[in-house]
Amino acid sequence: MASLASQSEDFPRWYQDIVSLAELAENGPVRGTLVIRPYGYAIWELMQASLDRRIKAKGVDNAYFPLLIPESYLKLEAAHVEGFSPELAVVTHGGATYLLHVSGSDAFHCALHRWRRPKVMHGAVLLH
Repeated sequence: MASLASQSEDFPRWYQDIVSLAELAENGPVRGTLVIRPYGYAIWELMQASLDRRIKAKGVDNAYFPLLIPESYLKLEAAHVEGFSPELAVVTHGGATYLLHVSGSDAFHCALHRWRRPKVMHGAVLLH
């Protein structure tokens, strides 16, 4: 059996050791990526289903956002956050530059801004 790091001394290393020893996931072919193995994916599905039930019980609807975002979105975020330094992949297609931003927060914030923009209808302000 491989050596297991001490949880109290090096929690990140311990967690990675547990994931590796349990064969839940392994490093992917690109730095920072993971290949999630069948048992790890089964755990993810159970966690996702549990969270989904809890979220929907609160009356919240799901939405899905792309990981690829236009470069202009990231420039907007950089202008608002001091010391902003994202880790991402750059994809160029048809002359346009897109960024693979793992959190997806940029696409979320742009969509949320559009969705929550007030509408004036017959003198009443509605949020849609």
